[in-house]
Amino acid sequence: MTNMILRNFFFRLLREPLFHFLVLGAGLFLLYSHVGDDTTERADHIVVDEAEVQRLAGQFQRTWMRPPSRQELAGLAEDFVKEEILYREALALGLDQDDLVIRRRMRQKMEFLNADLTEQQTASDEQLQAYLNSHADKFRQPARISFQQVYIASEQNPEAAQAGLSLCVAQPLDSAPRQYRPAGN
Repeated sequence: MTNMILRNFFFRLLREPLFHFLVLGAGLFLLYSHVGDDTTERADHIVVDEAEVQRLAGQFQRTWMRPPSRQELAGLAEDFVKEEILYREALALGLDQDDLVIRRRMRQKMEFLNADLTEQQTASDEQLQAYLNSHADKFRQPARISFQQVYIASEQNPEAAQAGLSLCVAQPLDSAPRQYRPAGN
């Protein structure tokens, strides 16, 4: 009896779409955990790679005007790791939030980064003309056309309509616009 109830429950479960979804999702999750790309840097690891060692050595050489020894380079790497640990802990504790000194320092760094970008060079007239000549299509204005509606009543006075028509010939935009009577003839 109990065996029959379990069997019915199992077959109903196998027909349930939610069960299919959960099994498929769990399978994909397990597959990715075993096969997936694991090249992302974990937050609990501090990596001192060759580029970082070169940066530390270059900074030491600019300061002391000589390359660091092996012991000094090992000390620089150790200091870097300690600094990174303290930095991450400070961020985790939220010490960077609502701190006026840190806010000013970040502003100062942004100003230093933008200093080169804001210095503008003055171009000579020859340089501007050469740029305009090489990029004339960017500055070319499309032709402009203007229309003005003029009503000519030809049924009442054909001679006046012909005279009015001769006034309405197309004129270029640079010429002064003609003035027409607002009520037709």
